[in-house]
Amino acid sequence: MDIAVCSSSDLNVENMLPVQAGRFALVVFRDKTGVVSALLDRCSHADVKLSGGTLDGCEVECPAHGARFDTKSGKNTCMPAVVPVKSFPAREEKGTIIVTVPD
Repeated sequence: MDIAVCSSSDLNVENMLPVQAGRFALVVFRDKTGVVSALLDRCSHADVKLSGGTLDGCEVECPAHGARFDTKSGKNTCMPAVVPVKSFPAREEKGTIIVTVPD
């Protein structure tokens, strides 16, 4: 199911924004080339909100213990996380950020 989660103008370049998409709490990102991506807003290691962390290029760092995840794939890139974070297809269309989530 496609869900509009925010206006394009709400998501600046090299920034992240927590959003709700149906039953999913997500964090959406816009990289330096303008491409958007979305992850579940939960660290797979510490179960805290990734949106409370820091964004460094295409990686988000968890505020609890410094685990890092690729913003496009959700792949864990740094310990202590050993499990990826769920990623969701995201796109920008007519001034809106849209994320596809399961029904």
